[in-house]
Amino acid sequence: SGMTFRDSNRLFLWSARQLSLNFSPTEEDHRAISGICTLLDGSPLGIELAASWIRTIQCSELAQELEKSLEILECSDTHRPGRQQSLQAVFDYSWDLLSSREQTSLTGLSIFQGGFSRESASVVAGCSLRTLRNLCDHSMVKLRNGGGYTLHPLTRQFACTKQSNPEDLREKHCNYYSLFIDDLAEMLKGHRQVDALAMMVLEFPNFREGFFYACEKHDRKRMTAYSKTISAMLQMRSRFSEGIELYSRLLVVMEETADETSDPEQFRDRTIAEIKERIGNFLLMSGKTKEAEPYLRSAAELASRLGDPALDTLCLGSLGNIAYMQRDLKGAEEEWSRALSAARKARIPRSESSLLCNLATVYRRRGNMVQAREFLEEAAKIISDSGDIHQNAVVLSSIADLLEIEGDLPGAERKNRESLVLSLEVGDLRVASNCLDKLSRIVCERSPAEALGYARKSLRLAEESGATSRIVHSGIRLSRVLVSNKLMQEALLQLELSELEIDGIDDHILARDLAEAREFVESNL
Repeated sequence: SGMTFRDSNRLFLWSARQLSLNFSPTEEDHRAISGICTLLDGSPLGIELAASWIRTIQCSELAQELEKSLEILECSDTHRPGRQQSLQAVFDYSWDLLSSREQTSLTGLSIFQGGFSRESASVVAGCSLRTLRNLCDHSMVKLRNGGGYTLHPLTRQFACTKQSNPEDLREKHCNYYSLFIDDLAEMLKGHRQVDALAMMVLEFPNFREGFFYACEKHDRKRMTAYSKTISAMLQMRSRFSEGIELYSRLLVVMEETADETSDPEQFRDRTIAEIKERIGNFLLMSGKTKEAEPYLRSAAELASRLGDPALDTLCLGSLGNIAYMQRDLKGAEEEWSRALSAARKARIPRSESSLLCNLATVYRRRGNMVQAREFLEEAAKIISDSGDIHQNAVVLSSIADLLEIEGDLPGAERKNRESLVLSLEVGDLRVASNCLDKLSRIVCERSPAEALGYARKSLRLAEESGATSRIVHSGIRLSRVLVSNKLMQEALLQLELSELEIDGIDDHILARDLAEAREFVESNL
């Protein structure tokens, strides 16, 4: 059985030093060694065989090689018993101890990414509960963190080579998870959003795999099911870089296979438009406005040509966001108003509510509080019955802004706290970070120390979310609160960090805010 993580690392270093006395790993080497030990899951033989390579290649190269294939872990030491000469031999030896039913089941289970449940093992791989228990007894299957089961990555890699009909397995796998994701989509809209998100995160590797297969097969129905829910999860959990990577890969799959299929043109255009819209949106949420715009413009043109109001809503909404970030209020209002009528046509309450909040911001900035309040009340009414926690958090945050400007600070504080609780519950770190910034601003005069606590936490959440413009906003807020707490050196350091961070962003208003913060800090020195 596998050793603990610390023992695995020790064994690797000990084995490496047996072969090369002056082996002194750098920090990068230590990171690679930890990766290797995790991949080999504490298999002593695997670790010894891996360590024997350090005379030949760098630790980081070894880690990369092992992720691709374990073939390099063949052992030339003829003094060991045959079954210990290579990991392949170890696997073959263990494989031969299984009954044919167990072998068939194990091969089927190798289709899963990241793990599986009892039900998916039965439906996709035809593996009964009894066989599953036997495979656990043989240490071929282990319990998965968060529930269900998993195969050790090495076992999975070997068992994959035994699949006789991988296409059939992928088909079953894709189908099972597309039905599963349909159920989660319903949960995501309502009161069970938090449970649905936890399940999405746990099964994400399987959903991704199913999504790719549906794309390769140009299966419109299943692709749509996967895309909507995967995208919602990545967005709510602020996993933007994963979103960009996933949809960029899909775009390549779609463009590469476009000629091989007899898809109607409309199907291909719609799919490409949807994928481009997602890439544009994830870029936008990461603060990369310049890169996002061409994707969104291209998607918007396709959407209007196809007469697809749901897709129109998304594209126009995002183009409105870009205009707003460039402080073009008139442009933002035009795009958002067009998006709102598309959302009403497509009957998407969540988007309606969200766009009403956006339009309220435009009116608030123009000083038209009456119209802003009307929009927000309508947004709250649309969403309050649906039980959509995430959108409720967004609406409460917008109402808090209005109350703060109107001078009702206790009311603004209360609404921000309510929004903070909901956004943390669903794991939207951007909305949560924004609420903490605002709480820090509201309480600063009353209690600079309390404000500092909020500002620090806001920056921590912003950094976890990876949304660059959000990180800069939090950094600016923190530098100002540090001044109120007479921590001048730290305030200057924080400004420098924010100035480094803003380098990759194209937002001149944010740059102006940062310059103003620097003036404020320096004038207090």
